[in-house]
Amino acid sequence: MYDLLSNRDKMNLFEKKLQLFAKEVEILCALESGGKLEPREAYSKIKTSWKKLKVMKKDLLPKIENMPVESSEVIENPQSPV
Repeated sequence: MYDLLSNRDKMNLFEKKLQLFAKEVEILCALESGGKLEPREAYSKIKTSWKKLKVMKKDLLPKIENMPVESSEVIENPQSPV
């Protein structure tokens, strides 16, 4: 399904879907906190979305494992936080 996309496009697509998942979780949590949604229903919706995201990740990531790392992404001497 994603074979025609470049590795960068695949990563961008996954990142967008991850952002949408995070936004959906935020909204569902707000609805549950406000009493507009039952906790079990919120959990069920989050779990369903997570499973969809996981399937997409599985479809995309094996295809980008060997993606070359750009030199700007390599950290030569990472500093540990003090």
